[in-house]
Amino acid sequence: AAFSGLPALEFLDLSGAPMGEAGAALFARRRWAALTNLYLATCRLGDPGLAALARGAFPVLAEIDLNWNDFGEPLASAAVRPWAPALRELIGVDDWPAYGMGNE
Repeated sequence: AAFSGLPALEFLDLSGAPMGEAGAALFARRRWAALTNLYLATCRLGDPGLAALARGAFPVLAEIDLNWNDFGEPLASAAVRPWAPALRELIGVDDWPAYGMGNE
């Protein structure tokens, strides 16, 4: 199965991979117990892909990049923390300021 041999992965950059909702749902099916840094810029997630990610478990994820994924609304860390409780940095979203956004 996809991603099944990667339980101890800590850093993953899938930026530019056209994941969309289906890819995000597949990715979120795994429990990423060790993943601390995830980069998903320009992955064509949109709001459906973000909702799919939100069904996942990312207990130690500290940094996520969701730039240029065509979300309908600005995204704040509070929206990500339910599925990434250790989040420290949400790297910008779409045309919103790239760094520091949502880190209140």
